[in-house]
Amino acid sequence: MAVAATLRAGAKLRVVLRVSGNFESIVCERSNGDYVGAISGIVGLSQLAKCLREGHSFDATIITITSASVFVHVAPA
Repeated sequence: MAVAATLRAGAKLRVVLRVSGNFESIVCERSNGDYVGAISGIVGLSQLAKCLREGHSFDATIITITSASVFVHVAPA
């Protein structure tokens, strides 16, 4: 089953910085650590990465779910 099929609007996810070698990505995870998807194409992505590197915590609240994307609002935890 696709992860998006198990999500609902209003649900909260953790925002996490994942590092693999020299590559960083910002992802959303469920509270149990299950990967939901990457955050991309937003203004301030580099600033969000900087804040996560510094140890700040963020949550993402699901706003809309489509067949192709899950739209979230990111805010400090």
